[in-house]
Amino acid sequence: MSGISFYLQALLLGLGLGADAFSISLADGMEYPAMTPGRRWSIPAVFALFQIGMPLLGWTLVHGLLSAFSALERVVPWFSLVLLGFLGVRMIVEGVLSLKRPDAPGEEDAKKSRKMTVWALLLQAVATSLDALSCGLVLSESEFVPVLVTSLIIGGVTFFLCTAGVFFGKLLSGPLSRAAPILGGVILIAVGLKIWITGFLQA
Repeated sequence: MSGISFYLQALLLGLGLGADAFSISLADGMEYPAMTPGRRWSIPAVFALFQIGMPLLGWTLVHGLLSAFSALERVVPWFSLVLLGFLGVRMIVEGVLSLKRPDAPGEEDAKKSRKMTVWALLLQAVATSLDALSCGLVLSESEFVPVLVTSLIIGGVTFFLCTAGVFFGKLLSGPLSRAAPILGGVILIAVGLKIWITGFLQA
């Protein structure tokens, strides 16, 4: 494979794998518009790190534990569906409840000060990066260094996409402030269903 083809393949993999992470980052930006700069940058950073690690893990499993990888590959879409479905339903329920009750004094400020938990961020990162394990199968013929470079490019693309997702989500949260949690939850569930359906069709 020529140098240009190698980098083009890595870039396309990054765009494909980072698309789900972009959608989740968009939902996070809508749900937590007043997050601190540190948390705003931690979202793309965590997503990128998981997108770097998962292809490397998949490559390792293919080379050392092929039977375990094959078994794991079948349940990956279910893990993503359950994790994102759980987070999405919880977000929707909270959004619906907040719409039904009138705002108390100071409640709007309380909404804006809500913080995204570390556990929620980690669950999102795991759920959206599990399908990157399959890259280990795609890259199984390559040596470790090209796989590492590919993983770093995937992580870089994911970081860029997620940074944009958080930014645009924050912009959308203004006109959609009360409905933002519901829309964010719908996005999470839709991404989970997309990953599950894709995995089912490829099985």
